[in-house]
Amino acid sequence: MNHARAVDGLSSFRAAREGSWRVEPFGIGRIHETWAVTPGGSSGDPSFLLQSVNLTVFPDYQALMHNVELVSRHLHSPLRFEPTEEGLPFHRDQHGAVWRLMRFVPESMPVPVPTSPEQAAEAARAYGEFAVGLASLDATRVKPTIPGFHDTPRRVRALWAAADSAATVTPESRELLGWVAEREARFAAVVSRLDSGALPLRVCHNDAKADNVLIHRETGRRLCVVDLDTVMPGSPIYDIGDLLRSSAASLGEDDPDVANVAVRWDSAEAILAGFLETGQAVLTGEERRLLRIGGWMLAGEQAIRYLTDHLLGNRYYRVEYAGQNLDRARNQAALASGFEREGWAPEP
Repeated sequence: MNHARAVDGLSSFRAAREGSWRVEPFGIGRIHETWAVTPGGSSGDPSFLLQSVNLTVFPDYQALMHNVELVSRHLHSPLRFEPTEEGLPFHRDQHGAVWRLMRFVPESMPVPVPTSPEQAAEAARAYGEFAVGLASLDATRVKPTIPGFHDTPRRVRALWAAADSAATVTPESRELLGWVAEREARFAAVVSRLDSGALPLRVCHNDAKADNVLIHRETGRRLCVVDLDTVMPGSPIYDIGDLLRSSAASLGEDDPDVANVAVRWDSAEAILAGFLETGQAVLTGEERRLLRIGGWMLAGEQAIRYLTDHLLGNRYYRVEYAGQNLDRARNQAALASGFEREGWAPEP
């Protein structure tokens, strides 16, 4: 999206009617394009963040904005969306692009990739508070913006279909397909309990990584959870699982050094303890019992997704070299196996 289009999008919002504004690219988000909106001549924090919504990932942008506004209001979050001149929470321009404008949270920064158990625990405490705040929100009021996002059995079926349609399946891919097949029944552990009512359906973040938590730049204390686009009905097991998967791994998911992928158990234990410290009051006994399977579940699900995309020719995830999605899949399978070896996985 070019600069002129961003400036034009900004002009549709009431908050930008007066004054002069500097509009510059902001961050390195993988989904939406984001622009910092700063008063002309100022060198401090931006006043707003302007985003062009990725309509390929979120075609139902009205449901998306319904969710984020509903959840932000329910939580009394500092994450506020500004109305357009017509009083809408988004603007669709003549080219079909959808724009939204949110206030920048002062003195904030996202949690970096945690380098200590305490940093990981602080992110987990934020998600525990998030779970408590949303426990009173009826999950049926929140619309699925990405249907089946954490339906792992559905992801497994998509993998088998991709393997059947692939022109070539290498020995490395076959090895991973075998790894999934051995665990197929266990990948239904959360979905089957949600379907039966053994686990309650809750409003969850569903992309609960540390960098989706804002902390105070000086104190390092949690401020709020952001990036609410994936907030949908689900289970806190998914949220704790994504945090374990992304913040308690010895190597990042793009690292092909599979032999050295391991669980950092000090961080894993800190994440679990931090989440329970602030969130356990609203959890059922079954949810508390199953929280520790989340890292295995989400790492395995991500391995399935990467392998599926590899077999389909890398349609969803961007790659920098041939076989990168296969390397990512092997990385995540190794991480899931690390959780499994210590019993942080569903019963066989």
